[in-house]
Amino acid sequence: RVNAVFVADFLAFFTFVCQQESRAGRRGRIPTSAFVSAVTQFQRSEPAPLAIGAPSNSPALDRPLRWLRSGQRVRGTHQSSWRDFQLEPTTFAELPLSPRVKAAIEAAGYTTPTPIQAQAIPVAVTGQDVLGIAQTGTGKTAGFVLPMITRLETGRARARMPRSLILAPTRELAAQVAQSFEKYGVNHKLNVALLIGGVSFDEQDRKLERGADVLIATPGRLLDHRERGKLLLNGVEILVIDEADRMLDMGF
Repeated sequence: RVNAVFVADFLAFFTFVCQQESRAGRRGRIPTSAFVSAVTQFQRSEPAPLAIGAPSNSPALDRPLRWLRSGQRVRGTHQSSWRDFQLEPTTFAELPLSPRVKAAIEAAGYTTPTPIQAQAIPVAVTGQDVLGIAQTGTGKTAGFVLPMITRLETGRARARMPRSLILAPTRELAAQVAQSFEKYGVNHKLNVALLIGGVSFDEQDRKLERGADVLIATPGRLLDHRERGKLLLNGVEILVIDEADRMLDMGF
């Protein structure tokens, strides 16, 4: 049952991505370099994801597009242009983040969010599904890390049942995401588990047994732990697929 829910939401998300890619291609508004960062929640009653940021062009999305179109239908796919969601520049103090998160941002020396952060954070912090697209170096990671920390302030993690899951295509990118949680979660006691290759399984197992508020993993190592019976995903409340187009290009 858990696998069915995971796969159903995962396919619904990629259906939406593919449809947005197709529409963006027809309109001709495709930047030369852009990567996808998506936040979706395992809540089947939630509305369809909101498209945030500029469209991107990924040839890999053409493959699942033909397959997913046959029978898969996203719940009321949002029809508005990404330009409808452009917001005026603001400050982090005005964003709906918790006081402890704002204190960490101030301590890190940041005052003004980037456009992708200003657009994505107010939506993601409410628990709605978000599809965020922006060029490299525009702060997409903080765009999902900050609202995640705010939402995870309440509740406790259980052994082998992470509360949130972030999938990244490479261990280098996964490690960078973990560093963001260290920086912005300095005022919190969130347990962060990093599952990547090149690290002992035993050490990673111990982190999972303690309970992970945030699980950051590459697909291969995530599947390894599940097949060994060391990981349960039925407690996941938040799913982030970071650089989804790159993950597809790599064959995941």
